[in-house]
Amino acid sequence: MNLSQHKKDIFRQAVINNQSNLVRDLLVQNPQLARIDLRSHEKQDHFTNGFALVEACKNVHIEVTKILLEHGANPDAPSINADDPPEFGIPLCLAVESKNYKLANLLLDFGASTEAFPYCDQPMIEVLYEQARLAGVTRDTIRKGYSRYLGEINMDEPHINASEVILLYHRVINLGVEPPISAIVRDQDKDLIEDLLRTCPMERTTKLSYPDGSIFECIVYLSSWYGYPDIVRSCMVICPELFSAEVSKYCIYRAIVSHNRDGTTNDYLTLISEQLDFLKSKNKWNWIKHEEPLYPFHVLAKEFLNKSTYGYKAPLTTVKDLIRLAQLFLDYGFDDYNILESKEGMTPIQIATERFQKYPSIKEYIDFLNNLVE
Repeated sequence: MNLSQHKKDIFRQAVINNQSNLVRDLLVQNPQLARIDLRSHEKQDHFTNGFALVEACKNVHIEVTKILLEHGANPDAPSINADDPPEFGIPLCLAVESKNYKLANLLLDFGASTEAFPYCDQPMIEVLYEQARLAGVTRDTIRKGYSRYLGEINMDEPHINASEVILLYHRVINLGVEPPISAIVRDQDKDLIEDLLRTCPMERTTKLSYPDGSIFECIVYLSSWYGYPDIVRSCMVICPELFSAEVSKYCIYRAIVSHNRDGTTNDYLTLISEQLDFLKSKNKWNWIKHEEPLYPFHVLAKEFLNKSTYGYKAPLTTVKDLIRLAQLFLDYGFDDYNILESKEGMTPIQIATERFQKYPSIKEYIDFLNNLVE
């Protein structure tokens, strides 16, 4: 039966307003309301905020959530794009994000997937991992989440008076979900990271980890992206056969374009300096400067201060940090500050000037480059 948009709007408003009796009555009349996207056809897309269950969990309406689930709502509120969904399991993501563990357990009781993830953000298990760590979850419980790589690990039973978040974390780990590698990288769990590098560096990670690749590739990518030079160093020491000149160049590039993530400016300066020294030690200096040039001044002009690279633990960086990075490359002998880069066909000054209208503070970098050219 095709429902009018008016009926859908009335139902959606009842869910938002936590009118549990009205929600139940409307479902008795039209049970499909629990399972469909309530938005008008022209407003529907691959995202899932049109489902009643998503609205109920967004507003932390536990009774309404239970009613919807009892009337057949899919606990994962899946996207219509089943092959490549932009998000999945948003109800559980919302429950964990709001720290409403009763709501999260209710969704799990009705079969919600533990592999829930929002669009372009941390998956549910990574958010729950961070909450459990703050609540004092044990080391064995953390390691249990990575038993696919480390072998079977006996997880401590939670204490009888354990907090709700630790009980929930135990539950989802026992259900078999694996926290993404980013969880332990951002937690700087060096012991566990080094165990993984020694045990199975080439083992592929799960779909919740980014980028899609091996343990080694994932840790290298994330530690240079977030700005953890000590973890990059562990990759170099434990997996020297995998840490090539190409990987080193990749680390430098990631550190530049993600300069405002977790680490301080000094962390990024250290990370880049160590990689440049590594390339020198491997007789790759001519390679990085001329054969497969990095063009750091171009990369800084094009990528730095991009608002899509936002900060988590560290504050957003300023143009003065951009200039500190440029000075580092200058000190190492890079001189591409006035070269036409082949791909862009522009100099660093031209690239930075193009971005001036959107990022006026980049003028300091333009002035810095002009002084070098003069």
